[in-house]
Amino acid sequence: MSSDGSFIIENVSLVLGTNNIYGKTLDEGEESLPSKTIRVLYDNEKLPLAIFEPEDGKKIQGERKLRISGKTEPGARVFINGSQTIVDKDGNFFTEQLLNDGDNNFNIRAEDSATNITEVERSVSFTP
Repeated sequence: MSSDGSFIIENVSLVLGTNNIYGKTLDEGEESLPSKTIRVLYDNEKLPLAIFEPEDGKKIQGERKLRISGKTEPGARVFINGSQTIVDKDGNFFTEQLLNDGDNNFNIRAEDSATNITEVERSVSFTP
């Protein structure tokens, strides 16, 4: 512990799920009340991310709109080319994107509250 009362504890073992961490001080045999509890979520499972549409390499002609849909874990956030899209309570999501002429690439990224990330790439080709 430093002179200002701050301290660092390293190599704390976590269990899967929610971990409640708090501190106490011990001074001349007297123990303090516990500090405020900090909740740490430990989740090391791969985040599921299924893309229903479009299939990779799809060729589209005429309609400039593309529907991107899929499913991930409930509560996860989904980003398509960096823009967040809405995910329903069951983990389903969809959005429509406008296509440029030629090749269009989409990065679909899901992220959960423990910052586990899964990414899928899709490429479609558009001809007016």
